Amino acid sequence: MKNKKDIQVLYAEKFSALEGKAYSDPEIKKQVFNTVERLRNLAEVIDLFTTKFISSNSTIIDSLINPNKN
Repeated sequence: MKNKKDIQVLYAEKFSALEGKAYSDPEIKKQVFNTVERLRNLAEVIDLFTTKFISSNSTIIDSLINPNKN
């Protein structure tokens, strides 16, 4: 198995080789930005149904358990 530094150098070489091609093709750039936007939307939905959902439920349960608490 290669060490971490060798892998980082390999990735840097691969990405630098792709860099010129990606910037020259506007369709690739468009697809990349569309993918990033989809990932952002997906992250928001996941956040909504995990963190915010749990927070809302805990607030509701707390208000039911302690009705006099402000």
